[in-house]
Amino acid sequence: MPSSPPPTGRAPFGLSPAALRRVQLCALAHLDGRITLEDLAARAGVSRFHFARAFRTSTGETPYGFVQRLRVGKAQQRLRETDLPLGRIAVVCGYSSQSKLTHAIRRATGLTPARYRRAYR
Repeated sequence: MPSSPPPTGRAPFGLSPAALRRVQLCALAHLDGRITLEDLAARAGVSRFHFARAFRTSTGETPYGFVQRLRVGKAQQRLRETDLPLGRIAVVCGYSSQSKLTHAIRRATGLTPARYRRAYR
């Protein structure tokens, strides 16, 4: 009976746990700016084409979806914990405008940022 290879901690054709962690830390550190597929792929040490496929295999979501989820989460935290104006929260979370923030929060929660802030304070 052939023996199976030892577990590596990664999904078949996915990113290694170390590469995935480097990508996550890079995204978290740069949420307030532009994060490109090339930047994340460089952190993982692979081409952008391989990265997009391997990231989805490893996490079940696209790199873009991952970054958006982090940004929405950061915005929700700021809405709950601060009195910053919506425009400032948008900038801090990497959105180009307040309307982009509003669209993202509404898509994620069904509420506008102002309603979300009132509901979760």
